[in-house]
Amino acid sequence: MGLIDSLLAKDARKFLKRKDSDAAEAGRALEELRSSLYNELKTSEGAKRQQQRFCGPVVAMSFNFIVAVGIILANKLVMGRVGFNFPIFLTLIHYAVAWILLAFFKSLSLLPMSPPSKTTPFSSLFSLGAVMAFASGLANTSLKHNSVGFYQMAKIAVTPTIVLAEFVLFKKTISSQKVMALGVVSLGVAIATVTDLEFNLFGALVAVAWIIPSAINKILWSNLQQQANWTALALMWKTTPFTVFFLLALMPWLDPPGVLLFKWDLGNSSAILISALLGFLLQWSGALALGATSATSHVVLGQFKTCVILLGGYVIFGSDPGFISICGAVAALGGMSVYTFLNLPGKSIDHSTIKQLPKQNVTISKPKADTDGGGGETGVAVVSVDPILSKTTTANISYLRTFSRFALRLHNFSLQFHRSPASGIIRTDSVNRRSSYIEMGMGSNGELKYEISQNAYIKLVLHSLRHKTAAVNGVLVGRISPSDDGVVEISDSVPLFHSNLALLPPLEISLIMIEEHYVAQGLSIVGYFHANERFDDVELCGVAKNIGDHISRYFPQAPILLLNNKKLEALSKSKDRSPVMQLCVKDASRNWRVVGTDGGSKLLLKEPSANVVLSDYISSEKWKDVTDVDDHLDDVTKDWLNPGLFN
Repeated sequence: MGLIDSLLAKDARKFLKRKDSDAAEAGRALEELRSSLYNELKTSEGAKRQQQRFCGPVVAMSFNFIVAVGIILANKLVMGRVGFNFPIFLTLIHYAVAWILLAFFKSLSLLPMSPPSKTTPFSSLFSLGAVMAFASGLANTSLKHNSVGFYQMAKIAVTPTIVLAEFVLFKKTISSQKVMALGVVSLGVAIATVTDLEFNLFGALVAVAWIIPSAINKILWSNLQQQANWTALALMWKTTPFTVFFLLALMPWLDPPGVLLFKWDLGNSSAILISALLGFLLQWSGALALGATSATSHVVLGQFKTCVILLGGYVIFGSDPGFISICGAVAALGGMSVYTFLNLPGKSIDHSTIKQLPKQNVTISKPKADTDGGGGETGVAVVSVDPILSKTTTANISYLRTFSRFALRLHNFSLQFHRSPASGIIRTDSVNRRSSYIEMGMGSNGELKYEISQNAYIKLVLHSLRHKTAAVNGVLVGRISPSDDGVVEISDSVPLFHSNLALLPPLEISLIMIEEHYVAQGLSIVGYFHANERFDDVELCGVAKNIGDHISRYFPQAPILLLNNKKLEALSKSKDRSPVMQLCVKDASRNWRVVGTDGGSKLLLKEPSANVVLSDYISSEKWKDVTDVDDHLDDVTKDWLNPGLFN
């Protein structure tokens, strides 16, 4: 851990907001960073983020291209010079070696975590393993029994099959410009490669049987990674056994006899082993490319490889494919370039709108540094910034103000830190509120009751159901009851994050946004909600404790509500009217503890029928409509207040 400690010593203040300079705060910062690293590496969602970070579209597709060229050469060696003419068995060896390598990674704890089994049906993994076997095995068989031209026509037919299948399965459509670009690509590849169309009935049946599994295979690989938190290696580990099983079943039907009579000497075995290792890399790189792009883009990459090999042979080795074939390959590359351009992020921005948007001047009031020990003086900083490109200009200006205020608070903290280590960046009204609560004798959580409204309660539970495979959190908004100082009224809640829960900068920005919205209603942040990633996890994790500590500095009576997954699961079968959450408060030693058997009397539902309403919302899948701050930061058109959730 020396490296982490060194990083903290140099850079922690850039990212972690600290109130004091004592050892306890340093320890808390270290725990937050360690929790963040643990979440990134030891959860399916964190592993997926790491894959997206290091294997973007360019890296993944380049990796796949290089490996594909290598395996083409290796398979030519195996099936040509070595004479191993058993395509299904060769594919079986590829997947068997891949399975052994994955098991080795698993034994060393190098395999990324898989999402919980309940999030992906067994039928989906089984189907993917099956179509992978048919797609890989039938491709080699098709090449063996068909002419090269007929085989290429079958490959070209995969593109429209994917477009049609995605529309039928997922209602996914593509623009007319992309359709035209794909048409040019397919026509160019056909002109470049289809030189003969010899018909063979058995070969034609195999080619047609291969098209649909090939398309579905690519769609499933792409969809599961992009929608269900699967990484390439984790999905390979789960599906490869099914693929091996189906290849074993296909081998007697599609491979010629004589595999046992093959000469397994050192040279032949080494060539097959090299082909198998490249097969593992091809499967991995293909899965990475499908996870980073789409099924259609991956097919276009395959056609790009064909054109590059054809033109490369002409330019480098002097082969003569013919003038028409060269023109077809060039036309296909042009169509691929257009298709790539159409897939670039932000390519559809209206540049005329950009020109019409003036620069915004954001005025920020800030205290000047008190260099000579006198009173503070207020200065004004005017910052000229380019507007953020989005659909809502008002939201952009609000974001500029929010981020400016966040930067200002960090600036104020740095000044106060050098003057007085005990000072922080707590708002003045928060300090006054805290002092008044303590003076009223409200410092002990044991004397308090917490009453949560139906909407606030349901919103938090639906948020946890919206992201079943991830830990989620939220904040409680309310006030001390005007009629009873012993009751905290939780009138609303705000779903916060479903990723990177331990990072303080986005948390602080979110708290500022929430604080500014609710202050006009006389409300403030009065607590924290947390739902663990694992169903059986009933412990309050370090991240939840740290954020609870952070909020309790502003509101000393702040509780933490921890979702009870088992109680939530039993909700539809029971008539229990108590909350499906555990109440956690600070004891006399300022440590978080779960309130025991008396928790039901201290955490109350304002409306007794809240669980009945919650059950109705769950059965109608209302959780799909929940938007959290995480979603809002990605797309400002999504409202984190969820105004239409209960309509």
